[in-house]
Amino acid sequence: MILIGLSILAAIGLLVLIVWALHRNQHRKNEESVDRNLPLPPIELKQAAVTEMSDIEEMLGIEPESSPAPRPAPSVEPAELANAPASPDQWLVRSRECLAQGDFEAALELCNSALPQMGAFRQSCVVLRAQIRDLKKKRQSYTGALEQLYLLAAQADFFHGKTPNTKTLPANTIKQIDYSAWKSLSSPYAVLGFEHVSLLTKTDAKWLVQQWGEPDSHSFMRELHLAQWDSL
Repeated sequence: MILIGLSILAAIGLLVLIVWALHRNQHRKNEESVDRNLPLPPIELKQAAVTEMSDIEEMLGIEPESSPAPRPAPSVEPAELANAPASPDQWLVRSRECLAQGDFEAALELCNSALPQMGAFRQSCVVLRAQIRDLKKKRQSYTGALEQLYLLAAQADFFHGKTPNTKTLPANTIKQIDYSAWKSLSSPYAVLGFEHVSLLTKTDAKWLVQQWGEPDSHSFMRELHLAQWDSL
C-alpha cells in the first residue's frame, strides 16, 4: 500500500512538473510573439539641404562646401560691345544686339571689324537700311546713310561679285585682305548704277532714284577698278 501511495504521489508530481513546463513554454512563446508584432521605431531621415554630404564625406568627417550664389550678369552698353574686340564668330551676334537696341553706329563698327567678308557687307546693309527707315520716320535727312549703303554694296560687288572675264577670290584670301587699304574705292552712281550691285534691293534702288535720279548707265564695280582688282 505504501508503494502504491508513493507511486501515485510521484505520478502527480511528474504531472504537475509537466504542466508547469508547458505553461512556461507557452508564456515564453507569447512574449516572443508580442515582441515581433510591435511596430519598429521611426527612422530619422536626413533632410536634403545645401550641407548634405556624400557617404565618403560622412566617413571622413569633412564638412561640405556650400555653392556660391550665382552672380547676375552685368549689363553691357552698346558702346562697350562695339569697343570690345570681336572674335570671328561673335561680331555678327553683337552687331545684331546693338541694332536691336537702336545703336546703329556701334552695330556698323562691329561689321567693319569683319570687312571685306561678304557677311559683314550684308549685315552693314541691314543696319543702314534700319537707320534710313528710322531717319525717315523722324523726318530727318538720310542722305549720308544712303551714300554709305551704296558705297558698301558697291564694294561688296568689287570683292565678291561675279563679273565677266574676271575670277573670284577664295574665302581664305578675302579674310587676309586689309580692308582699310581699299575702303576708299569710289563708286560713282551715274556710271555704276544699281542693276549689277547684288546687295541692293528694289527699295534701295527706289531710294537712290529719289535722291539722285536715274543713273546714266549700269556697270560692274570691278570693271571700274580693273587695275586695283588685278593688283589683288
